[in-house]
Amino acid sequence: MEATQALYASVSYRKAPGTLILKPNGVLHWKPSNAASNIREFSIQDVHLNGLQVSKPGAAQVALRLVAKEGHNIDGEGVALLTFNAEKNTALEHREKFKERLAAAIAKARAEQPSATSTASTSTSLSSAQSDTSEVKIRGQVLLSNPSLLALHKEVVGSGTISDADFWSHPARAALLRAERAKTEQKQGRQGQLADPHPTQNESGELKINITPQLIRELFEQYPVLTRAYDENVPTKLDETTFWMRYFQSKLYHRLRTSLRSAASEQHIPDDDIFDKYLEAEDNELEPRQKYNPHDALLNLAATEEDHGPTGNAQDWTMQPGFDRRTLPLMRRFNKHAESLLTSSLGEMTEEDARRVRRKTGGVGEEYGSTSKKPRISRYDEEIVIDDLNDQRGVQGRRLRIQDPKNYYASDSNSQEVTTSTPLNQVDLDRFSQSLNGWKLELAKFAPKGDIMRKTLSLMLENMKQQKAGPSQESMKGMPPDIFKQLLTCHAATSEFLQQFWQAILPSADQDPSQSPSVVERARKAQTMLTILRKTDARIEKVAQIAEAALPGQGHANVMEAFSSTRKAVQRALSYVDAV
Repeated sequence: MEATQALYASVSYRKAPGTLILKPNGVLHWKPSNAASNIREFSIQDVHLNGLQVSKPGAAQVALRLVAKEGHNIDGEGVALLTFNAEKNTALEHREKFKERLAAAIAKARAEQPSATSTASTSTSLSSAQSDTSEVKIRGQVLLSNPSLLALHKEVVGSGTISDADFWSHPARAALLRAERAKTEQKQGRQGQLADPHPTQNESGELKINITPQLIRELFEQYPVLTRAYDENVPTKLDETTFWMRYFQSKLYHRLRTSLRSAASEQHIPDDDIFDKYLEAEDNELEPRQKYNPHDALLNLAATEEDHGPTGNAQDWTMQPGFDRRTLPLMRRFNKHAESLLTSSLGEMTEEDARRVRRKTGGVGEEYGSTSKKPRISRYDEEIVIDDLNDQRGVQGRRLRIQDPKNYYASDSNSQEVTTSTPLNQVDLDRFSQSLNGWKLELAKFAPKGDIMRKTLSLMLENMKQQKAGPSQESMKGMPPDIFKQLLTCHAATSEFLQQFWQAILPSADQDPSQSPSVVERARKAQTMLTILRKTDARIEKVAQIAEAALPGQGHANVMEAFSSTRKAVQRALSYVDAV
């Protein structure tokens, strides 16, 4: 039975590659590939695990997190993060097998101990705690990147005036959180460079290749034949260390290299009974070995119209695949790798999108894979249709059904009689049209009075002078930096209180009713903000007194002038409440 068989997988622990084994007796064992590694091997019984966690779908790494029960540990720790190193689909398959076996054992152990909590509740609490922690981290990053917002947060939230949730409910700050969250959750794409490990020579003259989990993952993604060789031979015939040592000394390694490739170099490499059976003939014919679907794309006759200039009488070899057949396998490997990179950039695809990608190498059955009996329109029909060749037919309307046609036409004839009996309207309209056609706008003859022009021009110049001079900025020139900072903080806090007040009194119509607070909560919030706004003059007066001490004779007046618009806004809010 499958439940009694041991499970094997290539897994990294603390960035050290190794092999993970789940034995039939339920012992989970991991050992490093390199015996000289400073990471020790560990073992734990499946019933001694308290929970499991897996990485998110689509994450860069396929990981499994083990949580040990109290009184037990994994290599001296309460948790262990294991990363599966195989190609992504293979790694997911391996992880699911381990997860199913371990989850079943954990559930069975908890069923025997009623006092223990369930696996679902543990996973839910851990995920909610992680979600709260990540949200706090994102908010902290936004505050660190905006010093003015950080100062405002300390003033209004740090003092306990408003809650942190109300502070971040502002639309502008919610947009900052969304941008930071998107930046944090952005996934790193695959590298465009082909994995081509080179041996390096150490001081003793030995050739050495540094193998990392990232390198193993890239090799498995780029070379499916290497993935198949690993799955068929590790760990039944070879352990992981021996597998990689023999691979880098085999003809298969030299065949898959992208640099320093030479057929002559393979002749000096000894045969290998394991890796030689995975060798395939070079794809160096003029026609590629991988046949493309003839239904894959339309032929655009104008696509290569301006690719290159005229060649005269000389032969044009632009579209020849290669003069040297030895370069064809490498060119096709680069093209296949580039195509896989473009496909991976699509992210999570639907079944229809995945079928469209498979069509590039599949047959006609992939394109018409639907089991529906309805005639399916090809996806190219819209591209090959020429509108000028289609029969343009007008839209046929529906006849109007009149309940009593006699009365309908009778009322129409009466309206015509009324219209013809009053020809005065028609005469007036003609006379007005004639007078309007004869009117012309002549601005050259327009001459306004001189006093009006002088007054208007003086007002315009005075307004421009005031805007350019900026009296508020002029008055703040001699203000000390620490007092100016207090002034800005007080202004920002007052603006925040006004924003919270009006948001509670007059909520936005675009806000989702299901997520908006109740009327009682809004009234309580408005009353709190109203109490704070009534103390605005006291806060401004405090800053003005400090400024007066620094600038005797002008500090107080300058602060009051700077806060004139803010005080008007506060008075308007207070008068609105008094009027209601």
